[in-house]
Order: sequence, then C-alpha cells, then structure tokens
Amino acid sequence: MGVNLSRRQIKRAADKNTYGKRKLPFFVDPIDGKLKIEKGCLIEIYNRCQIEAEKNALITPGNLKKLFDDTA
Repeated sequence: MGVNLSRRQIKRAADKNTYGKRKLPFFVDPIDGKLKIEKGCLIEIYNRCQIEAEKNALITPGNLKKLFDDTA
C-alpha cells in the first residue's frame, strides 16, 4: 500500500482503549504469542476508509474533470 508507519503509530493502533478494544483487529498468534494482523483485513479496512473519504469529499475523482471543464 505504500504506507510507512512508525513504531509509535503501530503501538497506538495495537494498544487497547479503556473499553478493552483495539483500533485495528490485531490478534495474539497462538503459536508464537505475538500480536499480529491479517494483511487482507488491513487492506479491506483501508479500502473502506478510502471509499468513505471519497463519499464525504466535496471534490471527487468523478466530478474533478467536470470542475475543470466548467472553469475553462
């Protein structure tokens, strides 16, 4: 995806909040006991956030061409 995260950002996403929930769906691997996240799940979350951002934007890829055509 081309997104670089710092150790601090990863730790914040993995830490539990006051309700015992994590920001992202990390799980404890039963074999090695390390905290992990499934790559496909992370990509799905990223795609959903991208779609939601496009829905809430004033300018979207669909109307960007029309915006420039109107000003010319």
